Amino acid sequence: MTESGKKSFSSIFHNAYTAWVILIISLALTMVAWYMSSKFTNQLAENRFSSRVSELVTSIEDRMGLYEQALWGGVALFNASDEVSRKDWENYVATLDIQNRLPGIQGMGYAIPLNELEKDSLVNKMKVDGFEDFSVQPEGVRDSYTSIIYLEPFDWRNQRAFGYDMWSNEMRRTAMQRAVDEKKAATSGIITLVQETENDVQKGFLTYIPVFQKADSTNKQNIVNGWVYAAFRAGDLMKGILGEIKDYDFELFDGKSKTTENLLFDSDNKLEAIDSSFNPVLKKEVSLNIQGRDWTLFVHSNAEYVQANDQVLPKIIAVGGLIIDLLLFFVILSIARNQSKAEELVNQKTAELNLQTVSLEKRNQELSQFAYITSHDLQEPLRTIRSFINLLDENYKDSLDEKGQKFLDIIVTSADRMSDLIVAILDYSRIGTSSEVEAIDTNEIVKQTIADLNDLIERNNATVNVSELSVIKGYRSEFHQLIQNLIANAVKFKKEDVNPVINISSTENSTHYLFKVEDNGIGMEEKYLERIFLIFQRLHGKSEFEGTGIGLAHCRKIVHLHVGEIWVESELGKGSTFHFSIKKDL
Repeated sequence: MTESGKKSFSSIFHNAYTAWVILIISLALTMVAWYMSSKFTNQLAENRFSSRVSELVTSIEDRMGLYEQALWGGVALFNASDEVSRKDWENYVATLDIQNRLPGIQGMGYAIPLNELEKDSLVNKMKVDGFEDFSVQPEGVRDSYTSIIYLEPFDWRNQRAFGYDMWSNEMRRTAMQRAVDEKKAATSGIITLVQETENDVQKGFLTYIPVFQKADSTNKQNIVNGWVYAAFRAGDLMKGILGEIKDYDFELFDGKSKTTENLLFDSDNKLEAIDSSFNPVLKKEVSLNIQGRDWTLFVHSNAEYVQANDQVLPKIIAVGGLIIDLLLFFVILSIARNQSKAEELVNQKTAELNLQTVSLEKRNQELSQFAYITSHDLQEPLRTIRSFINLLDENYKDSLDEKGQKFLDIIVTSADRMSDLIVAILDYSRIGTSSEVEAIDTNEIVKQTIADLNDLIERNNATVNVSELSVIKGYRSEFHQLIQNLIANAVKFKKEDVNPVINISSTENSTHYLFKVEDNGIGMEEKYLERIFLIFQRLHGKSEFEGTGIGLAHCRKIVHLHVGEIWVESELGKGSTFHFSIKKDL
C-alpha cells in the first residue's frame, strides 16, 4: 500500500464519522445479543415451570394412590378375618399412623348398610356397648340406611360423625354406589365433613372402597357388607402433600369447570383462575383423575417466582455490551481528535519543528496500532456474555490484585457451570421428543454402552457382568442414556482401593420388564434414597465427584416415559442396587 493509501485508510478510521458508525453497529449487535439471551432465559423459565407443574401433579397422584392403598389394606383386613372388632380397626389405623405418615386424612372408618329393623338393632347394640348417645343420623324414615360404626382416630372431631348415615347425602351416595358398581375405589365430589366446626372450615371429600360378602357355593352374588372409607380435609391434605411452596401458587377444582363452587383448594386464597384480569407470567392447566373423579389443577407463577427467574444474564449482556460500546466509541473518537490535532500541528510547524513532527508521526503510528488492537479485541465481547468473561480472563487478569483475580476465577467457573447446567436442562427437556417407540434388544444396548464407556471402565479396573436381558419396546436413544448413566454412576461412586463390580440383570412380570443394576460402591444412607432422583440434588461436593446433579433425574424421566418406576436399595458402605421397570406394550 502506498503512503497516500495508508493516509487514506487512516483518515477513514480515525474520524468522528467512523466512531458514530461503529457505535451504531455495536449497539445493534448488543441489542441482538440481549434479545437472544432474553428469549433463551424465558424458555428456560418455562421449562423449569413445566417441570414444577409435573412434580406437583406427580405428588398429588402418588399421594392419593398411597392413601388408596391404605384403604385397600383395610379391605384386606375384613376379607382375611371372620370378624373385625372395633379394637382391631383401632389397632390397624394406629399402625398406619395417619397423622404423621398420611397427613390430610381426617379419619379412616367403616360404614355398613342397614334396613329399618337392622338400624334399631344397631342402636340398641351400641348402647349396650357403652355408647349411650349413639344414633343413626340424620333422623327420619328412609328406604335404606348406612351407619358409620368404626372411625379412627376416635377423637372429639371424629366422634361428631359416629353413626352418620352417609347414604342420606346425594354426593356421598353417588360415590358409594360407584364404588360398588365398579368394584374399585371411588372419590366423592366436594362436601362439608360432618366433623367440621365453625372454626377453620375446609372443603372436604371422601374415598370409598366396598367390602363384599365372601362368596361360597351358596352365595355367588356381590353382596355389600360395608365400605372402608377415608375422610379428607382438602387444606390439611395439600399441606401434607406439598409442604411449603414459595414461587408458584395453584387452585384445585373438583370437576372440569373452574368456579367458586367447585374450588377444592386455593394455595393463596385469591382464586386467580376465574379472574379475567389476572395475567401471570406463566400458567398451566392440568386435568387429573383421582379414583374416578375429575379434578382440574390451575398452576401459575407468583412474584417470588418471577424474582427467582429474573433475567440476570440478559441484563449483564445489555449493561456490559453498552459499557464496551461506549468505551470503543470514546477510544476511536479520542484517537480521531488526537489525529486531527496532530495533523494540524504538523501542517503549521513543518518547517520549524521537524523533530516534533517525527515524534508526532511515531505517536500517530502507536495510536493507530493501539486503535487496531483495541477494535479487534473489543469486538469479541459484543457476541455473548461468555466472550466478555474470556476477554477479561485473557487480557486483564494479570492487572488485578489477588482478590480481583479470585472474583474473576469465580465468574469463569460459574459461567462454565452455568453452561453445563443449561446443556443438562435442555437435554432433560428434550427427553422423549425426538424418537419413536421401537423394538429394542437391550442386550445390544448394554453391549454398546459398555463399549462407549470402555475408557472409564478400564481406567477404574471395573468389571461389568451382564445376564441375558429382555427384548422390549421403547425409545432407543433414551434407554441407552438411562443405562449409560447408571453404569457410569456405578463406576464413578466406587470405594477407594476397591475395584468396581457391576451386575446387570432383568426379569419380567405380567405388565412390566424389571431391570436391576447392582454395584459394590460407596452406597448411601436411607434418608437420601428418594432425594437423589430430584433435579440438581447432589449428595457429595463437586470436589469429591464431578457432575451436574441431574443424571438420576434424567433416569427417572426416561423411566416415566416408559410408564415405569425407578428406585434404589442401598446401605452406606455396602453398595447400591438400582431397580427400574419398563411397561410392556407401550
